[in-house]
Amino acid sequence: MFDALVTRTPDMEIVPELAVSWERVSDTKWIFYLRDGGTWHDGTSFTAADVVFTGERTVKEGRISGRTFPARAFWIL
Repeated sequence: MFDALVTRTPDMEIVPELAVSWERVSDTKWIFYLRDGGTWHDGTSFTAADVVFTGERTVKEGRISGRTFPARAFWIL
């Protein structure tokens, strides 16, 4: 099972998942506040560095089937 920072309800409302809250600081930048106590499958703590790594890896040119990810302008602080 994989969790995201946020998810949608059946009514399409955006709700917290790994993030407990978030705020928009500009048109392309957001701050996410992470849930305390999150861990990976092996018990290793889930950290902001993990979110940054995943975000940067995802938005790099050519990462998704050779295409640019649509959220290319999205950066995690």
